Amino acid sequence: MPETPSIKVWAATENVRKYVTHPLLPRVKFPDDISQPLSWPDDSFTKTRLRDGEVLLEPPPPPAPEPEGLKGTISADAEVQNKE
Repeated sequence: MPETPSIKVWAATENVRKYVTHPLLPRVKFPDDISQPLSWPDDSFTKTRLRDGEVLLEPPPPPAPEPEGLKGTISADAEVQNKE
């Protein structure tokens, strides 16, 4: 029986990294560092996860930094809502 080729995939989100495993590799989890790939069989399960966006063929983009002017501030609307 021929061996299924494998491909490198990256978890798209932290939840995928923590909770999604391939059914043929149930004990193999994504690395703690989301920027590190994992080899999965190139099969229909993997293709479905790719199509759904749960795994990627390249590293996920880093999270966008919070704008400098908004760090630690509360909007005026939030202050008004708290007073009501």
